[in-house]
Amino acid sequence: MLPAFTFISEADKIKSYNALLATRYYTDNKDQLAPLLDYFKITRVRKLDRSGKRKPPKYAIKIWNCFSRVIQDKQPQKPNTPNT
Repeated sequence: MLPAFTFISEADKIKSYNALLATRYYTDNKDQLAPLLDYFKITRVRKLDRSGKRKPPKYAIKIWNCFSRVIQDKQPQKPNTPNT
């Protein structure tokens, strides 16, 4: 389900991430998935700081999110990931 986050609107990212964490698959495999989910939270969602405020993710959502392109039926002209 994590790859599907590319196609979720920016406004729904945190709500969808929390819903994902509540699924049976993730609760049953929490120990094995913790490193992956921590990495995903830091790089793609927003991690909470000590005061409870969300810090910006390592990679801006606008860089890797394809929601608006899918809605507008646009194809990227060049790769839009930090890994290229």
